[in-house]
Amino acid sequence: MRAATVIGIVVAVAAALAATAVAVLMSTDFGAYKGQIESAVRGATGRQLSIDGKFSLRLGFTPAVTVENVRFANAPWGSRPDMAKIEKIDAEVRLLPLVFGEVRIKRLVISGADILLETDRQGNGNWLFVAGVPIPTAAPQPAPQPEPAPQPADTAGKAPPALTSFDRVHVERARLVWRNGMTGKGDEVTINSFDAQADSAEAPVRIALHALYTGAPVGLGGTLGSLAGLARPSTPWPFDLTADAGGATVQAKGTIREPLRGRGIDVTLAVRGDDLSRLGALAGVALPAAGPYRLDARVDEKGATWTAHNLAVSLGKSSLAGDVAVDTGAKPPHLSATLAAPLLDIADFADRRAAATAAPKPDDGRLFDDSPLPVEVLTGIDADIALRANRLVAAGVPFTDAAVTLRIAGGMLTANPVRATVAGAPVTATLSIGPAAGRSVPSLAVKLDAAKVDLATLLKEAGKPKLATGKIDLSADVTGSGKSLRALMAGLSGNVGIVMGRGTITDDTLDLLSADVLRAISPWAPRRRDLQVRCVVGRYDIRNGIMTSRVTLFDSDRVALSGDGGVNLATEQIGFTVVPHAKDVSLLQLAVPIRIGGTLAAPVAYPDAGRMATGAFGTVTGLPGTVASAIGSLLGGSTGAAENPCLAALGEAGKSGPSKSESPAEGIGRTLEGIGKGIGSGLKNLFGQ
Repeated sequence: MRAATVIGIVVAVAAALAATAVAVLMSTDFGAYKGQIESAVRGATGRQLSIDGKFSLRLGFTPAVTVENVRFANAPWGSRPDMAKIEKIDAEVRLLPLVFGEVRIKRLVISGADILLETDRQGNGNWLFVAGVPIPTAAPQPAPQPEPAPQPADTAGKAPPALTSFDRVHVERARLVWRNGMTGKGDEVTINSFDAQADSAEAPVRIALHALYTGAPVGLGGTLGSLAGLARPSTPWPFDLTADAGGATVQAKGTIREPLRGRGIDVTLAVRGDDLSRLGALAGVALPAAGPYRLDARVDEKGATWTAHNLAVSLGKSSLAGDVAVDTGAKPPHLSATLAAPLLDIADFADRRAAATAAPKPDDGRLFDDSPLPVEVLTGIDADIALRANRLVAAGVPFTDAAVTLRIAGGMLTANPVRATVAGAPVTATLSIGPAAGRSVPSLAVKLDAAKVDLATLLKEAGKPKLATGKIDLSADVTGSGKSLRALMAGLSGNVGIVMGRGTITDDTLDLLSADVLRAISPWAPRRRDLQVRCVVGRYDIRNGIMTSRVTLFDSDRVALSGDGGVNLATEQIGFTVVPHAKDVSLLQLAVPIRIGGTLAAPVAYPDAGRMATGAFGTVTGLPGTVASAIGSLLGGSTGAAENPCLAALGEAGKSGPSKSESPAEGIGRTLEGIGKGIGSGLKNLFGQ
């Protein structure tokens, strides 16, 4: 057979089929089906479908049906009468399948939709039709076809064609509202455009979304499982999606066991972004302007428990890995996590943009900040977190082998125990912060013990090498309450201590540590020569914001210092006297007591005229025996006598009992708060804070 003949036959057949299809369409009164369609939808869903506008047909090689002003009823318990309202629906029908009694939608366009998705107080969604009847576990049977309206002779008695598949769905100018009936919270999305395409009812659905959420653009694309697969819960429904929102790219690939109920989710997530604050603004959560960041995890949902397996999070140079689970069935939801971090630098979580743009805070002459403590973020959280970090950097101080167990409940955060190594020394601590018993004011309790912290290593790791050497023991046990750091300090109670053995303090360091105070204490000291420290001992009691010295002792190759007095932590006023004990006989006349006053932010030093008048001067070689005997029973710490000559001397002096020729207040009391304040105010310069 010749090609021309074949082509002619094909054209003739196609023309005949087209003519037949047109005849079918022209002979069909689509307006008569309005009531039948409304009845069929009500029978299948238990909801009323109302077509308030026209129902019309446009003829052509691609026939089209237009429906206007469609309303679909909400669940009986819903917050508004209609679940969906649509201004206009246009459906383009493929011509050839129509000849064989099949309606295949080539393109469905929905314009001006207003859709509400919501749950009741038990979590049931308004998209679950026929209240109280479970979603079927097998593919639903087609609803009975309504009786047709009277037709012309060539079509009389035939049932209207059934809608079997959609090639493409396009949505424009739509509004999607979400309302959670369990929490009363909701969200709204403005859809600029949404497109979904599928080759058949059994084929995957390709989607593309462009929308606005909280005023920010959101893009979503990828594939979903088939439409037919929605009704087969025995087969997990797959999805593979990529979203761009809030400056982040989110990839989600996995399955849903019951997609119509949103149950049985198993998804692999990958999140990448440059600025956390943009993502936080989109999610309605305050996050710092920090980054870049990434997150990877496999998340599954079993019952009320969501678990993130193999979670890996990085922010800046910091990273975390482990497992996190949230039990949403608990009240409040309970979070449990076991995490490990190769490196965790607190500076990575700082809001760099806020720090760069924030206006300078007015200087009120105070050291302790009066900004409210953000303890309200702990409210409504129930969590148990175990964290280990190979390296933890806080305020520029590096910790290694850090481990902490956190418990958050009732608005109270407890860290117990906290263990780490600082400059080769073990550190243990406990901390709790939250509302005081029976009060809304936050309370704080801290215990800290550190043994033989190597100053040279600590300063080197903090970027300040060659400032000092030596090993220090530190201890603290304090409690307080208040809405700010300033208020906490005003009500602080407890004790703190420091013991240091042999070491050095460079001359440059002395210049950093409040030079006016130190020069007043030791005007005879030659400049440009490191200070050789024999020991430092300090023990301080704190009662209701008043810190007083039990022991303050500093011994070096040039001078020994003792002191007493204290600091009012509420007002930050200093009241301290330092008594120098010169090592050179020729300098005895220069070794006069020094009074240290002013505030922690601005200390001042001046000679103590009253002490000079009574002749309470220092001695020649080291400390008076009465000083040693008076404070021997007060000293502790782990620094041994071999390293600390002061402790050795105190041990020997303690055997003979205290001398009555000099009171402990005169012999011990008057330094390290001077030094303590000189050091205290200088620490900002020392660590660059």
